[in-house]
Amino acid sequence: MFADRLRRLRERMAAAGVPALLVTDAAGCFYLSGLTGGEGTVVVTREAGYLLVDPRITCQAREEVGHLEIKEFRGSLYGALEQLAAGAGITSLAFEAANLSVQQADRLKEKLPGITCVPVPEILAELRQVKEPEEIERIRRAAAITDAAWDEIRPEIAPGLTEKEVAGWLEYALRCHGADGYAFPTIVASGPRAAMAHGTAGERRLRPGDLVVVDMGAVYQGYCADLTRTVVAGKPDARQREVYAAVKRSGETALALAAPGVKTDFLEQVAREVLKEYGLEEYFGHRLGHGVGISVHEGPSFSHEASVELVPGMVITIEPGVYIPDWGGVRIENLVLVTASGSEVLSRAVEGWGE
Repeated sequence: MFADRLRRLRERMAAAGVPALLVTDAAGCFYLSGLTGGEGTVVVTREAGYLLVDPRITCQAREEVGHLEIKEFRGSLYGALEQLAAGAGITSLAFEAANLSVQQADRLKEKLPGITCVPVPEILAELRQVKEPEEIERIRRAAAITDAAWDEIRPEIAPGLTEKEVAGWLEYALRCHGADGYAFPTIVASGPRAAMAHGTAGERRLRPGDLVVVDMGAVYQGYCADLTRTVVAGKPDARQREVYAAVKRSGETALALAAPGVKTDFLEQVAREVLKEYGLEEYFGHRLGHGVGISVHEGPSFSHEASVELVPGMVITIEPGVYIPDWGGVRIENLVLVTASGSEVLSRAVEGWGE
């Protein structure tokens, strides 16, 4: 698996005229090395691959990584890079511009004066958009864990609990069902706070009739799930039912069209058209979805500036939402695998009011 990833990466490097690539972000390093824990730096050349680690990580790296040459360093990473470049004959080193700040990039160039350091587009990030079978199975398992945790705790969401308490029980359930960690801090936003698309769980106590938006996700063997469900603490009223039905239809319309060859901005457009029929499009303030994998937010992009054509093996979210100030919000998010013939919804958690 790792040999094939390196082969495909080198093909992209050759096409972009990149003789050597520096990978510093945790997701990219895990993808190429398999090293867990978010530590390490990877350098890939046309002929070889190296994993740079400090002494704290060496034993773990030797146990988990067998396909890259492990280089232990003490002190400065820049010194280790300079020494590696000299030994491997590297005179030009590319780095993904999206993964280094301007300050970090300037420091890299300053500390490696004999090497040309060149920013390049996200070569590796693009490669990661299409998942291999093993990656898909890990994401599928992460989704199943997330579903099970939600289905267990959802009936317990009731007036009197704080948002933090709901988030805590959900995270405990994720662990109990087999999660290695959380894709992000669990979001619970209730009542008027449900109009905050990414409202952090706070001290507010749920009140009868509150809309409650919950966004959660398990991590399993390095891969993420992402799920959002909206419920009411009690019985929904007519307006809540109407908005919920609009969001549900919006997502189902986009989902029915998700297939190879379809572009992400087209899916967003059709989802927005549905909300427009209900007079709610202005309250949908974020993109329809994003890719999910090692990172909970990765390619493909749903932005109009960088629309992507779907291909089999991509895992995306479809998550329309409506957020009305001083009233609340509704979001329904499902994890979706693009298949050869269409798509498969990986999220099976209960939707709706549970009536």
